[in-house]
Amino acid sequence: MGSHVLGRPARLLAGAAPEGPGFRVCFGNPEFDAAAHAALDAGEDAWPRLLDALVHWRPLHEDHIAPIALLADPRAARLITPERGRELLAGSRG
Repeated sequence: MGSHVLGRPARLLAGAAPEGPGFRVCFGNPEFDAAAHAALDAGEDAWPRLLDALVHWRPLHEDHIAPIALLADPRAARLITPERGRELLAGSRG
């Protein structure tokens, strides 16, 4: 896999400041990324919309079993309690 993580150079993870202007966490494949970002922008409806977005998630490699990139975004990380994390893992994914 070399120096790429989620299809982007690893230097983006090492050198980018998450709070910097224009920074946006990539959650995976384009369909899931768009759906997850839209869900997180939905305010109080974010959690059910994030669960609905899982139908668009696709693994990026054989060891990718869940959309763990969600934890890199503070908005998503705050939503994912231990119970919700289990719900996320138990649900059907792309």
